[in-house]
Amino acid sequence: MHKHLTIAVTSLLLSASIHAQECTIMTSPIDLSKMRFGYSSWYVQTAPIVSGKDFKFTSFVDAYSDFDKKFTQYIQETVCKKGKWDGVANYKVTWQQTKNSYNFVGTYDAYSNQ
Repeated sequence: MHKHLTIAVTSLLLSASIHAQECTIMTSPIDLSKMRFGYSSWYVQTAPIVSGKDFKFTSFVDAYSDFDKKFTQYIQETVCKKGKWDGVANYKVTWQQTKNSYNFVGTYDAYSNQ
């Protein structure tokens, strides 16, 4: 009986731990009736169109995909895991292309659930 109780408690704690590690990233505006606003911030990255090392061409789609992946990882690690926020709202990516590079800026609002 004790063994079953230990397994049940361990499963419950693991489930709570996994739920606590979830990080919601959404483009929707923050809903202040359900969320508590934390702070606004940004993330930036520049990607060369043609690499100076091997002269490899990077398409806009590849550069955008790489930025989105790194931005999402940054939010998961910095905002949710380290900062203990539940997620971000108003997730937005803007970009500018110059002659030599793609410039990306991502913005967001951190929040916690009420």
